[in-house]
Amino acid sequence: MSTPAHNNSHLMPSTRLYAVRHGESIWNVEGRLAGWTDIELTERGRAQASALRPLLQARQFDSVWSSPLLRARDTALLAWGNHFAEDELLKEFHFGDDEGRLLQDLSKDDFARFKRFSDYQPPGGERGADFFARVDRFLHALPTGEHLAFTHGGVIRRLFERGGLRRFPGNAGIYVFDLQTNTLVEEIPNPI
Repeated sequence: MSTPAHNNSHLMPSTRLYAVRHGESIWNVEGRLAGWTDIELTERGRAQASALRPLLQARQFDSVWSSPLLRARDTALLAWGNHFAEDELLKEFHFGDDEGRLLQDLSKDDFARFKRFSDYQPPGGERGADFFARVDRFLHALPTGEHLAFTHGGVIRRLFERGGLRRFPGNAGIYVFDLQTNTLVEEIPNPI
């Protein structure tokens, strides 16, 4: 009598990233492009960040990271505490001369490029392909284990795209990615 084969794939070491988009910022509410500009969280954004604390504190992470930009750092402080490292690679896309522009004021062509992102390059800003490479450098440097990163919509959008998804994350949501398979394995919406 033969014994069934066991699937040991769940025993293989993996690298998981819990990516958290910052809480709602003032420019999110106004519909402005906020790349490297330091923008504060709204009161709602602060409440969103605080609401993440019980969801994250129950978990163990091998490393905790944050973008150095104020809205991500403040989200990290409220959701996790002050035990995290900052990494420039986790910064949002640099919108250059378009920083602070209203999304609704982008031309139809610029908006289409913005939605595709890979060939988007605002004047004085970052090329989409360079942004993707920057985010990928951070991801490739993570060792096997469970990691937490407080970051921005563009960074999480890159994680989605690596797995073939075309989406944009909500504020203060938790998106869990398996970096070996480039798959979104769990999504925890913000309770606020």
